[in-house]
Amino acid sequence: MPPAPASMYGLCSLGTRWPSLGVAQPTRALLFVILCPVGAYFPGGSVTPVSLLADPTFIRAWVGGVGNYKLGGNYGPTVLVQQEARKQGCEQVLWLYGPDHQLTEVGTMNIFVYWTHEDGAEPWWEWLVTPPLNGVILPGVVRQSLLDLAQTWGEFRVAERTITMKQLLRALEEGRVREVFGSGTACQVCPVHRILYKDKNLHIPTMENGPELILRFQKELKEIQVSCRQPGNGPGASLIPRSPSLLAVWEVDYISREPLGHSSVGTWPGTPQGLLGVVEQLPPHRCLRCSAVRNQSPRVDVPGVMLQAVLHIHRPVASHHASTGLPTNDSPEVQY
Repeated sequence: MPPAPASMYGLCSLGTRWPSLGVAQPTRALLFVILCPVGAYFPGGSVTPVSLLADPTFIRAWVGGVGNYKLGGNYGPTVLVQQEARKQGCEQVLWLYGPDHQLTEVGTMNIFVYWTHEDGAEPWWEWLVTPPLNGVILPGVVRQSLLDLAQTWGEFRVAERTITMKQLLRALEEGRVREVFGSGTACQVCPVHRILYKDKNLHIPTMENGPELILRFQKELKEIQVSCRQPGNGPGASLIPRSPSLLAVWEVDYISREPLGHSSVGTWPGTPQGLLGVVEQLPPHRCLRCSAVRNQSPRVDVPGVMLQAVLHIHRPVASHHASTGLPTNDSPEVQY
């Protein structure tokens, strides 16, 4: 692994090895993985804003097609448009779709808009919006991570809905746009400061607003990546609660997912008494089921190797709460 702040980028590729000149379903394929040490995706680092070319003349994907899959056929036609964007002083292309010029995604990123709602009567004044998964955009992992994190915070409205250029233009004119940014595996969270649309340069006040939300997302993602901490809601249930909370732990067979004999309860940053020793002795097919009981976080089955690394990193102080009346192995708390 390269030293921080660089990282290792993994790229999986699947291609056919079927010896045929015809067009048909292949019977053989080659799967290979490329690992490469990388630094910042864009020159200047992760907080350097980029500019986007939004030209409705070009279409990347359409409903009923394969735009939501990472296929080579989706990227080949974009190379020429990317070159045109660079000629016009833009780093990337913001792909539009439909007669109303819907924002879909950037060349290597999903797109987010953080703005204030046009209706002051709305219970949530601030909104974080990203285009929906309608078959036109890729369901990015970082995209979902940002949605999960924002929903966990509960500080503003989070929505997946259509955004048109007309809506964005109006919001810019009314001073309601706070930040626009892209998200992706390579770039993580990347601010946008300019959009070239119909020969007009639209200034996006992302950097004038901090960019507070972007920096917060970057900090949270980095903490998760380097400390094995997982976000608090959604598919990645919280393994390490943000505040001390009761933590119930069961040893679980990784294949059958059936609870086994070990059950222990403790608090975080304290842990169940003797838990570290139990984790170190877990065989490969075992994992631990963790449930943060007090804050009602979802349960998560964690492979012993991962939990062992987390416990070593945080060096918790043992704390046992046998008389708290928390769930036992027979409790519904351990059921899915």
